[in-house]
Formats: sequence, C-alpha cells, structure tokens
Amino acid sequence: MEDSSSPYFLSNGDHLGLFLVSHHLSNNNYNTWNCVMLTALTMKNKVGFIDGSIPHLDAHDLLYNS
Repeated sequence: MEDSSSPYFLSNGDHLGLFLVSHHLSNNNYNTWNCVMLTALTMKNKVGFIDGSIPHLDAHDLLYNS
C-alpha cells in the first residue's frame, strides 16, 4: 500500500516492538496514559482501529490479505 494517508498504511517504523508511550498503564495514571496513547495513535493515523470508526474490510477487498 502506497497511500500514506490511509489508516492501513504501515511504514517501516511500525512493528510489534514499537513503544507508543513511555510509561506503563497503572491504577494511578489512567487519565494521563489515555491522553498520551490517544495522541500517539492519532499522530500515526491509527486511532480508528481503537474507536471502531474504520470499517472492517470485506474478504474480497484487495487490501484484505496485504
């Protein structure tokens, strides 16, 4: 996928070991952690995967297996 504005776009910096926030979620820091996490996901154009605003792809869509 070449369209970097698409939420399905993955750059070479997107990987399983990527740290989006510098501190772990705990009982005491939920509000701060939530704000930082949403900001990080928004900056990467990925918040739609969390809030459900990105529709599921149909199995016949060309992007489905890519």
